[in-house]
Amino acid sequence: MAEMNGFSIVDGSEFGDRQAANRAYLELINEAFGFNEAGEDFARLLPKLFGPSRDPASCTTFAVDSSDGRLLACAGRFPVTFYLGDKPVKAFGIGNVCARKELRNMGLMSQVMKAAVERMIEDGAVFSFLGGSRHRYSHFGFERTGVAYKFDLSEKTLKKLAAEDLPAYVLKPLAAEDGAALRFIAGCDCRQWRANRGAADMFDTLSSWHAAPYVLYKNSRPCGWAVIQDGRKVTEAVTVDPTDNLPLLSLLGRLHSPLTVRIPEYDIGLFDALLPLAENWRTGADNCFNVLNYKALLSVMMELKAGCSKLADGCLDVVVNGIARTESLRIEVKNGKPSVSVLSDTANALKLSHKDAMCLFFNRGLPLSRSLDPAPASWFPLPLYVSSPDDV
Repeated sequence: MAEMNGFSIVDGSEFGDRQAANRAYLELINEAFGFNEAGEDFARLLPKLFGPSRDPASCTTFAVDSSDGRLLACAGRFPVTFYLGDKPVKAFGIGNVCARKELRNMGLMSQVMKAAVERMIEDGAVFSFLGGSRHRYSHFGFERTGVAYKFDLSEKTLKKLAAEDLPAYVLKPLAAEDGAALRFIAGCDCRQWRANRGAADMFDTLSSWHAAPYVLYKNSRPCGWAVIQDGRKVTEAVTVDPTDNLPLLSLLGRLHSPLTVRIPEYDIGLFDALLPLAENWRTGADNCFNVLNYKALLSVMMELKAGCSKLADGCLDVVVNGIARTESLRIEVKNGKPSVSVLSDTANALKLSHKDAMCLFFNRGLPLSRSLDPAPASWFPLPLYVSSPDDV
């Protein structure tokens, strides 16, 4: 607990009465985000965080009134473990950052955000992500980066797809009580880069943000799934066998049209299925990210990039003045195989601020990348991506 002028910065895990803390938390964010007037509620919007038996306060930093214990501001930092193959990467999603309406512009939000970032560093986070404004959160190290592709499928295209006869396939809405389907999704997620999701939490995860999850069946056996938001945005589409991608898109198009499908760069199978169909497609930044351990994240992202494209041999020495620490690194590709190691001789290394490093490694078009040798310049941006159901 850190004492300030009239308030204290408190980690939510320190509250003794868990139920009371979570009720007060929900009341604070519903009021601060104007949900009470709009008829919305965070418990309905984000059941994966605020549903029954959840303890979101334990993953949140609060500003608390020193005189009466009232919650004044908060910043949630919710742990998510990502995997590249069997390699775990510790991350945190930032959400529910707010202060009471009458207490805004008094620095409370800045104090809880600073404390939340410090706690994530202490907890060994490799990176953090959020969906808020770049201009609001760049002060805390977040930059809008990563790579996402969006494909627009027109009503005409989907009507043509829907006309195809697909007797072996059925698309069904996912139900909370469908344990077999939930276990299938949890156990058959074969994506190269994925968040760890348990079967018990799967329905709440996929249905958060008022999303509609579906399961694809082939000959009565589950073979894929998809998530749709706002009636037309496909925020996740996964099949165990890439040959099932077109049937999945076809059956989705019978229910929702037109569609915009959002995918990561490394989903080559879905990319190849969508490109001939799309009326329009585009690529852009995925989310706001903050890298807290460059060596760890660059290592897995270079490996992920090598899995979806050929990397030119080359070497890049950098010194990054990061948010968590200064890191001296050698990024190298030999015979197409990438590695990231600690650099001892930094005399000729490229010196990067945290912001420049974020934009060079994980964004497009940074002027700095034009000065690199051709091989290192071709490696970036790296395919950092968080699927929408994992957003907080």
